[in-house]
Amino acid sequence: DNSNRGFFYEFLVFIHRQAGEHLTLNRKQRIRKYELAVHYFNTLAENIFMKMRFIIYGLTGWVAETLFTGLGSLIRGDLTMRARTYLWMFPIYGLMILLEPVHDLLRKWPVLLRGGVYAVIIFGIEYTTGWFIRALIGKCPWDYGIGPYSIDGLITLRFIPVWFAGGLIFEKLHDILTARQLMKE
Repeated sequence: DNSNRGFFYEFLVFIHRQAGEHLTLNRKQRIRKYELAVHYFNTLAENIFMKMRFIIYGLTGWVAETLFTGLGSLIRGDLTMRARTYLWMFPIYGLMILLEPVHDLLRKWPVLLRGGVYAVIIFGIEYTTGWFIRALIGKCPWDYGIGPYSIDGLITLRFIPVWFAGGLIFEKLHDILTARQLMKE
């Protein structure tokens, strides 16, 4: 039963088949087979790298939210600096991976425009995921209430500066994770 043998078994079978066919192929066919193998492994590596970035974005968001809410508690006079986040937030912050193509498109734009676009997109993600969680379990873990800056309790416009800065921070993290900073120098 090959289904339980996993990726590495399939990889070895692939290499073995390629080696056997290599003797019967002409030069052009061998080059094409090599190009396909390189494409296959580049795609596999990119998928693994994308999953790693998703995890890093999720963890970074968790830590940032914990620091933000802990400092907020301190500002309100709570010397214990009680912090708060939700398990739901890990995959939501992981969705910052969706901003990577936007980062690449906006790279040359002025900071004020980039930050504004990121804030709008993050508000969209926050609203959509909050609405989805509310539909799924009956309530959204975060609730901004019915104040003048709240929209359906799912987002608050008071966070414009937070998401503006957050988008720019995730942009820099994206650059680090994809080694763009190293290539520029």
